[in-house]
Amino acid sequence: MAVSYLSMSPDSRQLPFDCRIINREVGIGAFANRTIEPGEIVAEYFGQEVSRDEIEERENIYKESGLPPTVVTLHHGGRRVFIDGNRFYDGRLIERGKNPGAVLNHSNNCNTELRKVVIKERVHLIIVSKCRISSGTELTHNYCAGVHPGRAKFGFMNEPEKYKDKIGRASCRERV
Repeated sequence: MAVSYLSMSPDSRQLPFDCRIINREVGIGAFANRTIEPGEIVAEYFGQEVSRDEIEERENIYKESGLPPTVVTLHHGGRRVFIDGNRFYDGRLIERGKNPGAVLNHSNNCNTELRKVVIKERVHLIIVSKCRISSGTELTHNYCAGVHPGRAKFGFMNEPEKYKDKIGRASCRERV
C-alpha cells in the first residue's frame, strides 16, 4: 500500500483532510474531510535529507524568515538522518503550509503515527491513522513518538528548552 501511494506524484494524491485556521497561537490544523480508516495513509511528510551541520545552519535562516520548525530526526542504516520538511527532495523550498505531513498539530492523545518506508534507498515518512477518524476531526500526531524520539529533535534542534513545557500535558494539542 505504501509503495503504490508513494509512487503517485504528490499533486495527484487525494488528501483525506483539509487545512483550517484554528487560532492565532496554534495556526492551522488538518481536519478529516471524510472518514479515515485505521491504517490508512493520511499523507507523506516529505523533505530533503541533510546533514546535522546543514540543518543547524538552515534552522537559523528559517527562524529569521519566520518559517516553522519542520525537522524530523530518525535512525536509518545505523546513522541519524535529518529530514528538512521545508524543502523538497531536490532542495527547492516548499511554500509554507504546502508540505501535507507538516500541518498536523501535536497531541499526546494523537490519532496518527509516523512510519518510515525505504524505497530504492530513499527514506520516506508516511503518516498513518491509528484508529478510525470521523469526518471533521482534527488529525494530530505525537511529536515525541514514532521514528523521531524527542520533540526537540522534531523542531529547532538548538532550542530544546523552548518546547519542553509544551508537550508533557495529557490534553496537550499544540503546533510549536
